[in-house]
Amino acid sequence: MVEPLPSKQVVVGSSPISRSKNLALDSLVNSPKSSQKFTSSTLEEFLASRASGTSPKTIAVYHLALDNFVGYPLSPEGINAYLNSLTCGNAKHNYYR
Repeated sequence: MVEPLPSKQVVVGSSPISRSKNLALDSLVNSPKSSQKFTSSTLEEFLASRASGTSPKTIAVYHLALDNFVGYPLSPEGINAYLNSLTCGNAKHNYYR
C-alpha cells in the first residue's frame, strides 16, 4: 500500500521538496507582472531558499546556469528566450533542469 505524502511536501522526480519553495518559484515564473525580470537579488533569494548544507559545487552549478539569466523576464517566454540564446548544443538540457 502506498502512503500519501505529508501535506507540505511535493514529489519532483524522486525527491520531496517543500511546497512553499515550489510555490514561491512558481509564483515568480507565473506572475501576472509580465515586466518582472530575474534579478541578482532574485537569484540570491533562490539560493537562500535551498536546503541548509547544500554543497558549494551545487551552488556553483546554480550560478553557472542562472547568472546569465539575470535581466530576462520571469515568464515562460523569457525562460524560452534564455534557453534559445544558449550556444551549448546538447548541454541545454542541463540548463533546462
